[in-house]
Amino acid sequence: MELERQRALNEHHIKFSRWWIGIPLKSSTSVLQQGVVKILDRPKESKKMVTEKVFRGHMTKLIGNRTSVEVVDLLYNDYANATQRGGIMQELYGNVHALKLAENQVHTLDGALALNPDKKRAILSHVNELLVSMVSKGLTKYTVVQHLLLEYLQTVARDGKESSVPCAVPEDSDSFPPDEKLLSLLELLVEGQVVPMLHTREGVRAALHALWAAPPRLRKPLVRGLKTCVSSIARNEHGHLFLIGLLDMVDDMVLLKKLIIKEILEDLKLFCIHPEARKVLLYMLSPRDPHHFSPQLQHSLFIAGDSNPHTKKPLGIRALELRHPNLKLLPRLLQLISTNLLELFVGSSSSEGLLAYEDRGRLVLLTEVLIRSASHHLSYKNVVASYQRSTASAPNTEVADSCALSDQDVEQLRQLRQTALKQIVDLLLVPGFVPVGTHKEATDTKSNIGRDDERIKRHKRAVKLAEKQLGQITKPDFASFEDGERMEDDESFEPTPAACTMPFLERPEGQLLMRRLLKDGQLHKDFTFGRMILEHVPPSNLCAWTRCNRSCFVLVNMYEMGDPKMCKLLRSALKPCIPELSVSPLPGSKVLYKHLSCSD
Repeated sequence: MELERQRALNEHHIKFSRWWIGIPLKSSTSVLQQGVVKILDRPKESKKMVTEKVFRGHMTKLIGNRTSVEVVDLLYNDYANATQRGGIMQELYGNVHALKLAENQVHTLDGALALNPDKKRAILSHVNELLVSMVSKGLTKYTVVQHLLLEYLQTVARDGKESSVPCAVPEDSDSFPPDEKLLSLLELLVEGQVVPMLHTREGVRAALHALWAAPPRLRKPLVRGLKTCVSSIARNEHGHLFLIGLLDMVDDMVLLKKLIIKEILEDLKLFCIHPEARKVLLYMLSPRDPHHFSPQLQHSLFIAGDSNPHTKKPLGIRALELRHPNLKLLPRLLQLISTNLLELFVGSSSSEGLLAYEDRGRLVLLTEVLIRSASHHLSYKNVVASYQRSTASAPNTEVADSCALSDQDVEQLRQLRQTALKQIVDLLLVPGFVPVGTHKEATDTKSNIGRDDERIKRHKRAVKLAEKQLGQITKPDFASFEDGERMEDDESFEPTPAACTMPFLERPEGQLLMRRLLKDGQLHKDFTFGRMILEHVPPSNLCAWTRCNRSCFVLVNMYEMGDPKMCKLLRSALKPCIPELSVSPLPGSKVLYKHLSCSD
């Protein structure tokens, strides 16, 4: 009896669901939409019945309606499993039965085209028309629309001149060729429909494919559409990647400087503080650097777009343009280092400085600024040789001459860099060095945690701390790209005593900065920083450095630079420490003692 009653209730639920969900096909009221959401919140079996029996066959109509598309997107993201998501996408490619998609379990656009090669043009034309309709209604913020757009643009890009290849089977006559259909879609996208896509992973990739396919005349309105949104986009987990893609692919530097870089410079401190926005600066300082962008990310974000016919400028030229003093990026960053070294980059006992101490990525930016502002990294020959696209081409002579730095430009940056390096020496190296202790305990603790997991955890905490700090500094008028996450009580930042007392050279990120600067000087025979250290740091400090492993390796890096003057000064300053070095158990002390002994 109970079983029959349950079965009757299920049948009644199915009939009611079909009637209720069918209403949005004819109406667009939000009240009806909320009713459908209530149905989706029922038990799992009910969700499955609603998904497979009620929505089936109506996806194309539902997704074209401003109200019902929200329900489809909710279903796609929160309720449907992988198979059900594939079923939703199947209907958007065309007639499921005519294309034999369901019986062959085809859930992708590429699969539908491979299964129906004779209907390729018809399928692409149908998807294009559907996308044009949805984009014209401003529906690009929905994940299901972004997924279809990404599939379509990837297919068109992979096929190259697909629209110009005649089909084996005549299709229905069109009023204009598919190339113009693609351009019509791109024209709609660049007019304010890209920004709503930049809060999701697929949305950013779809926006990048649209950028690669867009000719220069369409790239201008696309860039203009980002006006006043650059900072909020840069702070987003996904949105900052689109800004990087713009800087990588748009040749018009005047346009970028006027609309994108201008806003970056206005909020430069924000870009230094926020871990996601900071990646935009890291790209501008060193494009496609594997230190900052993984090979997988580079392949999907940069290399995949290198073959587009609308980007002509070599990557080395772009890197040189971004370092030019006229752009004001490097001069402004060097001035920030000179005036806000401790509070903004290194860390101090102030509240703002403690947040800087917690965020190790700020020292990565500091290192990159000091390295890329060196004279040997401003040379046209060195920069063009260091940065190349996967489809490398010879730079245009006129463009090369216009972006090359003059002797006056190089001297301006040299002086600013010299001031910044002097601040590092005076504030971080000259004060007395008192090691806090060994790092054995910290190392043992971290050995139980994966290095990648620890890095991700630190990054998430740095993002939350930066958002909290920025919220205290200013109250933004809007925050279109916030993910809504807030710091939990147990994640609140409580600085440890070591945060205020640990010497800079004893910190792992401090040693990394020193090593990279000294190694870069060694590679290019630039001994400016090493000689500055020996000139201003007292010998008593140098001897104290031998009592800590990390600072010992800094002395090793200085000695290995190969400058006779530096080696002589080091031997003289460390002579009283040689007996202690000979019996020290520290690995750095052993290497240093070996160098000093060989020189004797």
